[in-house]
Amino acid sequence: MIYILWTLILLLSIFVSVIYPPLFSIGSIVRIDILMVALSLFSLYLSPYFTLPIFFIAGLIFDSFYMTPLGYHSIIFLAISYVIFIIKPFIFKEKFLFQMLVISMSVFIYRLTDTVIFFPRIKSVSYVLNNLILSPIATILFYSLIYVLVKILGRAMNIYGRRKQAS
Repeated sequence: MIYILWTLILLLSIFVSVIYPPLFSIGSIVRIDILMVALSLFSLYLSPYFTLPIFFIAGLIFDSFYMTPLGYHSIIFLAISYVIFIIKPFIFKEKFLFQMLVISMSVFIYRLTDTVIFFPRIKSVSYVLNNLILSPIATILFYSLIYVLVKILGRAMNIYGRRKQAS
């Protein structure tokens, strides 16, 4: 049952990142990669036997929406998750700093491969700057904001639950 919930969260993040990209962009230049955040956290907390097939299917879905060559995003998602699975035993995955490092690494790998593969089409240096520096920073700041909000809401719900039980 928990795997169905994780799959629905992944499909929702694909839907949001494909259908509503202007909502998660800054000035339509710097994009926030919600899907990379979801993929990184899934790789940290779930087993590879579940996540690798799901990432392959998610990459194919992403390719069909973005009209990229079939398998492009699948290979990138599988490579990122494989790197995370290699370093996962050596980090404390519950620590916020390590989660941020894993997310920044995955966003940087995704953006770097995107820039290298589509480099002949790039017309300006500002695109490379936006793609390699500003978008990963914006994604990390977005994750930090969401992490802090979830922690605050969790504490508030915990305090509210204690008050409810006391009365």
